[in-house]
Amino acid sequence: MHRAALILTLVVTSGCPGGGGGGTGGGTAGGLSPFGGGVTSTGGGAVSGGGSAGSSGGGSTTAGGMGGGSAMGGGSSSGAGSFVVPSFVFDPKVVASADGAFHLVHRTQTPGSIVYGRCTSGCGVASRWTFGTIEPSNIAVRAPRIAVGVDGRVHVVYTQSSPSQHTYATCAANCETATNWSKTLIPTPSTCDWEDQNTGLVLDTQGRLSFMSSDGNTENLCLTTCAGSCTTASNWENGSILTLRAGGRRINHAFAGHGTTLHLVFEDLTAGLRYSSCTGNCTQFASWQQSNPLFFHGGEEPVALSVSAQGRLALAFNQGTTAASVPAAVKMFDNRLGLWECTTNCSDPMAWQGVVVGAEGDGKTGVATASTSAGLVAVSTETSGSSVYVCDANCGTATNWTGGALDTAASLTAALPDAYGVLGCTVNGQMVRPQSAGWVPERPVAALSSAGLLVHTMTKGLRTCPGLTTPATFPGYGRLHFAPP
Repeated sequence: MHRAALILTLVVTSGCPGGGGGGTGGGTAGGLSPFGGGVTSTGGGAVSGGGSAGSSGGGSTTAGGMGGGSAMGGGSSSGAGSFVVPSFVFDPKVVASADGAFHLVHRTQTPGSIVYGRCTSGCGVASRWTFGTIEPSNIAVRAPRIAVGVDGRVHVVYTQSSPSQHTYATCAANCETATNWSKTLIPTPSTCDWEDQNTGLVLDTQGRLSFMSSDGNTENLCLTTCAGSCTTASNWENGSILTLRAGGRRINHAFAGHGTTLHLVFEDLTAGLRYSSCTGNCTQFASWQQSNPLFFHGGEEPVALSVSAQGRLALAFNQGTTAASVPAAVKMFDNRLGLWECTTNCSDPMAWQGVVVGAEGDGKTGVATASTSAGLVAVSTETSGSSVYVCDANCGTATNWTGGALDTAASLTAALPDAYGVLGCTVNGQMVRPQSAGWVPERPVAALSSAGLLVHTMTKGLRTCPGLTTPATFPGYGRLHFAPP
């Protein structure tokens, strides 16, 4: 298991010193959710805390600070560092391949390009990474997704606009070189042509590729798959697997696969989160087995799902603000981060066991999970920074979790460019300094391999211009965190 105590933090834009660590966990609290099985809570802060640190790290492996703002480990020569990748990172995704290497993909500023990166070891050092551009910035592209086969072949899907269409790109070796990628436009009906920024690309044990998208209007959730020879456009098929009108917003959902089974957790807009699975012919709605509501959910908060090699599901989400009619035993966990797991019969709410971790608001801007054979890593982002939680086994018990801060507002301010210096406010036609500005992490992704744990988050800028009360967003930067085994 890759311990959270060894987390090393990288800044994807500068080598500036880091900031403080996280808080300390509170007491425990019991409770039984009527949606889901047993649930316990770790209380106020992160399960284990840390102090602050200078640019060279230091501290103990359980509660010290370190450069880059991690609360979970001292400095280390086996991966500590920071580096620059193409600026303005959006929609990051990371996966690990069978050889232990990490592969990442993200898009850059609109209209954007699609960038691929690879690292085999010591991934906290800039020189260990190589990057290349898959798709140059001559078209508007969004929402890259990535998978790597046991043969080492890299598969990427991304969405372009004007016209809206998905592109499949694949590469067998030396994928940092643009000419080594083969690209295919996937036939994309209007019911499936909208980007999906949050879920990934699933490659099953039979070599089938699958990904989710929607139509952006009626919230028609669509699955697109290819069973083989995917550089031939006609080998791709798609179909609507879920139709819910969401009042102008997208359906929160998470998507994963194990063996030849696809797993989906989605917000049903009325009672909370449901689980659905499919073992074959999955572009047909009737092939999906859907549960009754499993968890109460406020509706706006993101959801993450992963699956271990043994088929154990792991689910993470901030519960948000639920309706006043929700039972008190559940409502007491409003706006808190829940981490749940299920081994079998996952359509049964009592098959899920979980804990509630962190402080109120953790996971509001993003969540990610990565599963080991018996344990789980979860990452959350919030307006105040980002956090990581680790469990080696029996993860339905609160005392088996440890964790702390990956980033704080102070460490982001120290590590990233001055948010006040990114001009965008005007008064009487003149550019002026905003009255407030800062960086907020969101949309984390995580991957585990024999080389360690890799976490990638994007950050967005928030600024309030003089005379205004509502902040506006502006493009931010990617941020990497790495822990060796």
